[in-house]
Amino acid sequence: MRGIYGLHLETAEAELAMEQALGAAGDRRSALLCYEADAGCCHRSMVAERLVGRGGFAVTNL
Repeated sequence: MRGIYGLHLETAEAELAMEQALGAAGDRRSALLCYEADAGCCHRSMVAERLVGRGGFAVTNL
């Protein structure tokens, strides 16, 4: 599934959503929400990695 989601993250729609997320995270504390118990197995980890790489954000899994 990570491969499929990785391909999705390359779409124009995903790029727009990433830009929106970068804007929100740059303005205030933000959270990525998912119900997966293990953050390492979840799609949010892929999004978080990209946000960190592009915006220099710190990620804390709660």
